Amino acid sequence: MIAQDPSPAGGTVNDRQFFAAPHPEPHCLGRVWLAFSVMPLVSGFLGGLLWGGSNPIAILSGVSAIFVTLCGGLPAYLTLKQRGPISLPQAVWTGAALGNVPLALFAFMSALFALAHVAAGTISQHLVPISELFFSAVRLILLGTILGAASAAVFWFVAIKGTDLSD
Repeated sequence: MIAQDPSPAGGTVNDRQFFAAPHPEPHCLGRVWLAFSVMPLVSGFLGGLLWGGSNPIAILSGVSAIFVTLCGGLPAYLTLKQRGPISLPQAVWTGAALGNVPLALFAFMSALFALAHVAAGTISQHLVPISELFFSAVRLILLGTILGAASAAVFWFVAIKGTDLSD
């Protein structure tokens, strides 16, 4: 399949060229896979640590990190490496954004739950004070941002630093 090159010069790039690793060192691909495999462990450890030693949060963070890594982290890495060197701030900002994806899905499902109770007329049984809702949302956003940024920083130090892809 031929895709248009995003560069201003135009041209085409085939799929093999797009997914080809630009690393001249043979061990770099192994470093990338090691970094991707460590990300759920980092996220699970930090999730439990930041949420007061909660094992369910640690497990949920680790499991959701697997899906975020495969569905968001890998495509982000492939896109960033095609654009040139990947800096630590680029990786951290990307990770912070991706770290909030599971929480956005959770918020969407919570909104559906609330709408179902509004439609059934039973929402008054599930009301929570606005201040508690606000601070819970801020806490979850901070958790997702910290987990995503920390996982991306670990990924950058394991897979990118010291290769042709680092600044």
